[in-house]
Amino acid sequence: MTSVQKDGFGRRRVPHTVIIARGDDVRHFTVRPWVFAVSTAIASTLALSCVATGGYLLLRDDLIASGTASEYRLERAYEDRIAALRSQLDRAVSRQILDRQSVESKVDTLIGQQEELKARYAKLQPLLDRARSTGLLSASIPVPQPKPADDAPVSALAPGSGESAPIETIPDAPSPLAYAPAAASPALARFGLVDHSTTGSVLRSGSATQPASVTASSPIPVALIQKIGASIERVEDGQIADLTSLVESARSKTEHIAGVLRSEGILVAVAPAAAPTSAEGGEGGPLVEIAETERFDVSLAELDQALTDLQVLQRRTDRIPLARPVDTLAVSSTFGVRPDPFLGRSAMHTGIDFVAPTGTDVDATASGTVVQAGVNSGYGNLVEVDHGGGLVTRYGHLSQILVNVGDKVKAGAIIGRVGTTGRSTGPHLHYEVRRDGSPIDPSRFLRAGRRISSFG
Repeated sequence: MTSVQKDGFGRRRVPHTVIIARGDDVRHFTVRPWVFAVSTAIASTLALSCVATGGYLLLRDDLIASGTASEYRLERAYEDRIAALRSQLDRAVSRQILDRQSVESKVDTLIGQQEELKARYAKLQPLLDRARSTGLLSASIPVPQPKPADDAPVSALAPGSGESAPIETIPDAPSPLAYAPAAASPALARFGLVDHSTTGSVLRSGSATQPASVTASSPIPVALIQKIGASIERVEDGQIADLTSLVESARSKTEHIAGVLRSEGILVAVAPAAAPTSAEGGEGGPLVEIAETERFDVSLAELDQALTDLQVLQRRTDRIPLARPVDTLAVSSTFGVRPDPFLGRSAMHTGIDFVAPTGTDVDATASGTVVQAGVNSGYGNLVEVDHGGGLVTRYGHLSQILVNVGDKVKAGAIIGRVGTTGRSTGPHLHYEVRRDGSPIDPSRFLRAGRRISSFG
């Protein structure tokens, strides 16, 4: 039996009944209002839960997507920074390699320059020996070693002298890359260390310019490169200057000797370089500069010719009687007319009488060959030396003769000793100079000899 309820207005409320039929089996359920309310509340709660869950999931995806994008941007920034740093590192390494190759190339060039300097000294040595033999040099010139010590000076010939002058030490570098040019030196441009766009400043490795210091990419200090390069450049320039000085000295000495002989009336064949040039003759022609690489060879050739001219003239003057026969200045009779010491009347005196004690050494006044050695009438013991070119010298009144006919003698060789043999009033040396058999005044030769000796 189903109960019937009434609402507040007197209407009848029929309860909700749920009937379930299955074949002959029929069931029914009465749904109470509070059950319906509870079920509705539960369903609403579940629906709200589903909606809230869906909204949360949607919002969560947006948050996740936003966080992922931020992380992605940060990761990309780090990757870009790493790529930039890697690129900079690659450029730095490449620049260092290029700079090292550049330095090695310059150093190789400088080492080649040092080898060239050694080769130059090898060429110079024979000429220096010849210069010493002519009297232009009095001291040997040291040849630098391949690897000079840290404190060992490299010397070059001091201009106008026979001494060696120290030129700055060339130190050993701390590595095999030891040589390069100096600042403010022409070698800088030659070895590519000057940036002409920055008024000759030293190039920095991979950048603009920098002072002489150690660079980050250079294996050796730039200051050391410059110091070594400057030393090499000074040695090269010093060689040219020394060669020029020697050439001038050789030519000056040749011209001096030739001029003295001409002024004294002593005829001698003079080398072309020593012959006087006519002041009236004109000179000219296009200016052709000497290449830097040819300066040394040109100077070397000039020195060779100048020394040849000087040596030729010296060989000729070596056979001209310019020296004194005895070490004394005392003269009792000169060349020319004088009263004869035995007869008292005027007579020609064909030589000069040098007063010296008996036994004083008598020297040959020039190189030559002994053509007479014995007693000769009024000369007493006589030695006659033929010097070639028609020139002969005679040494009379000797107490002792120390040479034989046919002997070759040099200037200064002792050929006898002072005496008073023959037509003589006391110990002295009668000295004569003859050309083509005729006596000439020996004083001209002696005066020329003194002037030449004073020149050095």
